[in-house]
Amino acid sequence: MRNWWLVLLLSLPAIASAGGDGGELPTVKLSPRNAPAAVSPLPAWRALTFLEQAMWATASSRLELGSCEHNRDLWCLEATSSVVSNQENIQLTAAAGGRLLERKRSSAGSDRRRKNWSYGLTAATRERQEPDANGNWRLTSSRKLPYPPGDLPVTDSIFLLVLAEPGRQAREFMVNTDMNFYRVTATAAGEDLIEVDADIDGSRDLRQVDLVALVAEPVEPLADKPDFNLLGLSGNIVIAFDRATGIPVQVRGKAPRIGMAELTLKSLERRDAKP
Repeated sequence: MRNWWLVLLLSLPAIASAGGDGGELPTVKLSPRNAPAAVSPLPAWRALTFLEQAMWATASSRLELGSCEHNRDLWCLEATSSVVSNQENIQLTAAAGGRLLERKRSSAGSDRRRKNWSYGLTAATRERQEPDANGNWRLTSSRKLPYPPGDLPVTDSIFLLVLAEPGRQAREFMVNTDMNFYRVTATAAGEDLIEVDADIDGSRDLRQVDLVALVAEPVEPLADKPDFNLLGLSGNIVIAFDRATGIPVQVRGKAPRIGMAELTLKSLERRDAKP
């Protein structure tokens, strides 16, 4: 689907509900859910960009992932999206492997707000801020989100672009959206041949891809209305990973008021690229 700027325009408010739980990050040995995992290598990509232009609008979404400057053992991911006058920024801090420590989300334009999540031993804390008449940010709500039973580490749906690796047995993840939690199962879903605009390895030809299907089951009771999505797409979500490099090159799912849609990679920066 070539006009995915329209997909992003309609789904921007839903894109990656993101990040606060007050208090310091844990520094002691914790339960299996919160215990530090073995350091996982970063993926082959450093940045992914989705971009589409139309006569009256330009929409873009860019993901950047690397080691955090303040702690090289942690992952820092920033996602920025914009459509016309609306902008959104999401910042994720996680243990290597995707276990969330902190998440921040800010939006600009007609609906300015900030949300912060921090992830403690047994619960996350979500805080929301809105500007007052003088433009000063004020806290409008704060809520504890107890973790569901079990030992699955809590992650963000964006990290599934890294964690839901193809060619592996079915895997389960615990994903926190805005206030809800979802148990997400990733399973192999076959292969395909797709056209990718991004220059992955010196060519823009058809790419052989391995498909991974995501099935999200809400952890009841939901704290808010159902809201699981990946890059604004919901329903039966499928990620296409380039077979040669393992880079995610397409996300398929249902877009609000449009139906089934495909978001295809437009450009990327590889981690091994020489300056």
